[in-house]
Amino acid sequence: MEDQEQQIAELLEGRAPEVHALVHQLRQLVQATVPAATEKVYRRWQGIGYTHPTAGYFCAIFPQQGHVNLSFEYGVLLPDPAGLLKGTGTQMRYIEMH
Repeated sequence: MEDQEQQIAELLEGRAPEVHALVHQLRQLVQATVPAATEKVYRRWQGIGYTHPTAGYFCAIFPQQGHVNLSFEYGVLLPDPAGLLKGTGTQMRYIEMH
């Protein structure tokens, strides 16, 4: 099995330095906010997903060409007074980070 950092490096290959920096910052934020979370690279989804031992899958980081989407599995349930959350599905919402 490949090293987690190697998998992330491959996921970010060819992306702008700003995207690399955002992914690094978001990974640190998720890990600091939810220390019990497990991080896993999902190559098929082209993202980094997070699960909690009791809550299950709760968020993911999806690097794009010029930005990063921070996706919340049950984002539809989150309060959003500033209108930051995007998406129209019945469950997931995301924030587009620049």
